[in-house]
Order: sequence, then structure tokens, then C-alpha cells
Amino acid sequence: MGLLHHPVWSLLLTAYRMITFTCVYTPYSLAFATTKNEIQLVIDILQNFIFLADIIVNFFSAYYDEDYILQDDIKVSSPPFLYVSR
Repeated sequence: MGLLHHPVWSLLLTAYRMITFTCVYTPYSLAFATTKNEIQLVIDILQNFIFLADIIVNFFSAYYDEDYILQDDIKVSSPPFLYVSR
């Protein structure tokens, strides 16, 4: 995925989260829902899949290191995400 696609993905994801989920669904479910019906379960599952897609897109995205060098090799960019400090 190119560098041009990442800002577009971030913009779409931010718009979805702000408008659909945060501003509409969460207040409604907190105020009126006592139990979750099928539609709410589908919305929750969809939100989880979008979050997973966001993690995958960010995992394969290039980034600038502390020396402002673009790191776009997956072998260089993936180890910080894969290893846990001891």
C-alpha cells in the first residue's frame, strides 16, 4: 500500500469512527439499550473488523524514524510490533 493510500484510509476511518460510531451509536446504546439486539451485534462485529483492518493497514505502512528516514521495508518496520520487551 502506497504512502498516498494511508492518509485516505486514516481519513475514512476517522470519519466513520466519529460520525457513525462515536456520535450516534455509543450514546444511543448507553441511553436506551438494555440488551443488544441483532442489529447492535452486527454493528459491534463490524466495528471490530474495521479495527482489525486498521491494525493490519498500520502494520504494513511506512513510517519515518527518528532521523526522518522513510522506513518502508517490512523487515525493518515489523519487529517493533512483533517483539515484546522483557
